[in-house]
Amino acid sequence: MAMSFQFLLVDMRAAVALGAVAVASCTSSSESLQQVRASNPSVTYEYVGDEQLLEAQQNAVVFCSQYKAAPRPARIARGSNGGSNTVVFECDPNLPTAAPPEVLGSDLAYNYQSDQELLEASLNAHTYCIDNGWQQAVPSVRTNSDGSRTVVFQCA
Repeated sequence: MAMSFQFLLVDMRAAVALGAVAVASCTSSSESLQQVRASNPSVTYEYVGDEQLLEAQQNAVVFCSQYKAAPRPARIARGSNGGSNTVVFECDPNLPTAAPPEVLGSDLAYNYQSDQELLEASLNAHTYCIDNGWQQAVPSVRTNSDGSRTVVFQCA
């Protein structure tokens, strides 16, 4: 009789263990899975001067379009001793609505002082042109007599 009691005890333990496994398998594994971090695709360019920086941004627009996103400048690093600079664009599907540009006739003009401001102006102009039925914003950079810089975009 002692032997049957041991089998009964083992059977009960096995039943409890199987029940616990059954309950655990009924809960979805996604309930316990938590995303810790995600990052946007990114692309990096080296550039010298404003025209190459604008070209890098246009290339980033093409790169990010495959992700249904727009490029956001994440980092800009100055090269040493006049060497090339580096810009990293992250493809951001949730960029905020662009600020309205100053419209001069059919041109969009922005004054800027830094590479970051130039990139923001380019993104704003590109968004403005696309929203108004054009395919692109073609830039022209000017240095003013007082040393300030202006970029003028034409929607094409």
